[in-house]
Amino acid sequence: ANAGVDMFMLSSHKGLFHLIVEIYKITKKAVEKNKVLDERLDEALIRILSVKMAMGLVTTQNGEEAEEPIQKPI
Repeated sequence: ANAGVDMFMLSSHKGLFHLIVEIYKITKKAVEKNKVLDERLDEALIRILSVKMAMGLVTTQNGEEAEEPIQKPI
């Protein structure tokens, strides 16, 4: 198991943009080398979306609040 964070949040301030690019590159490389498995990304995404749904931040295509629970990918 590898420890880490589910979501990086940085300001889009021009002075920090290079950090966003570096985090993306490092994460992409780790996935390509199987140091971070697809399942780990799926689990993180489920946790992120579950919290957003609980806060009412996820809407349907009609603009209504989503009510269905996030399901584990097949």
